[in-house]
Amino acid sequence: MSSSAAIAAVTATLTKMIQSAVDVDGTVAGGKVTARPPDRARQGAIGNQINLFLYRTSIDAAWRNQDPAALHPGENGQPPLPLVLSYLITGYGENDDEILAHRLLGIAMSVLNDRPLLSRKEIQQALAPAAGSDLENQVERVRITPHPPPQDEISRMWATFGTGYRLSAGYEAAVVLIDNTQPSAAPMPVLQRGSGDVGPVIGQAFVPEIESVVPPSRQAAARPGDTVTLLGRQLDTVTNIELTHVRLGQTSTISPSARTAASLTVQLPDPPTLPAGAVMVAAQFDAGIGAPVVSNALPVALAPVIDSTAPLNAKLDANGHTTVTINCKPDTQPGQTAVLIVGSRVVSAQAVNAATSTLTFLLNGFVPGTYPLRLRIDGVDSIPVAAVPSPSNPDEPAPMEIDANQQLVLS
Repeated sequence: MSSSAAIAAVTATLTKMIQSAVDVDGTVAGGKVTARPPDRARQGAIGNQINLFLYRTSIDAAWRNQDPAALHPGENGQPPLPLVLSYLITGYGENDDEILAHRLLGIAMSVLNDRPLLSRKEIQQALAPAAGSDLENQVERVRITPHPPPQDEISRMWATFGTGYRLSAGYEAAVVLIDNTQPSAAPMPVLQRGSGDVGPVIGQAFVPEIESVVPPSRQAAARPGDTVTLLGRQLDTVTNIELTHVRLGQTSTISPSARTAASLTVQLPDPPTLPAGAVMVAAQFDAGIGAPVVSNALPVALAPVIDSTAPLNAKLDANGHTTVTINCKPDTQPGQTAVLIVGSRVVSAQAVNAATSTLTFLLNGFVPGTYPLRLRIDGVDSIPVAAVPSPSNPDEPAPMEIDANQQLVLS
């Protein structure tokens, strides 16, 4: 493939090819081949001249999703940058002689017709050795094809550069593959296919499928010690539930409490074994292959708990400032985001450098009063409500009210 100098290498190669043809034509010998924008092509020049203008670079869609050519099956690498270069070739005759201009344009078009593939040697010699592009080493040869722009496009182009229209020819050079600088990955060879090198094993059991994970009391999250319900199919074959923290990658395995084919209940450990945050829930089952198989996984929010048995109290100074310390579970891990929502105001916790159950918050600009509290860890809020038993009808869902133990009294 090639480096970022590949575009310059194509332009330089075309320039030298056409220049060689001009030099051997007795009528226009001494003419120059340049690579300038149209408004600057004739600056300081009155002689015979052919100008190449690269007016557009576009992406070759067919090559965009191709792996690098050097990759072996099973290896991973980013695709190269596949470019199509669009050129406008214009002839200028000495002293604005249009006959000479047409002859020069014919020379350029004849060269590109006779040599539609750029040779590796010409590409290699186009740039100085220190600025080599390695374009000559790419597997795909660079092909030159006529590609006249639509008349309205070429008219707008000349108008943009504020110069008079000149008879020109359009060509495309493709494909120019510029190497991706990101490293590729080549995995180690496979030494054995599973335990005992037996390869894939087919089991006869139906795979359980989890369709939803339901926290208790219709809450948005589950707390340590809560019973969570899994709904799905073939759940009566489940042996264990696997919990994986999405961001930290920590895992925990627990046994189901009760199970049927359509539902399964599991009680979350208390003391908790995973930090608060988003947790993926999957079911393990025995497929008769000697090792547990894991079903699909669905997320559930594991809420932190403010560990308090009475309202918290704090005294404000004259400016409404105070420090509040919250005990919580599970422990907050380094790198987790922790904020305290006091009423409706969000207060960030001081940074923690080790797993801790104690978080400190600096409150500014508050006034005396009683504020409900919510602790938010990695985007999951604690549940600030408590269930109140309904004496009139035990079968109805219990009403909710703010938990008195999760309030802050500022004085």
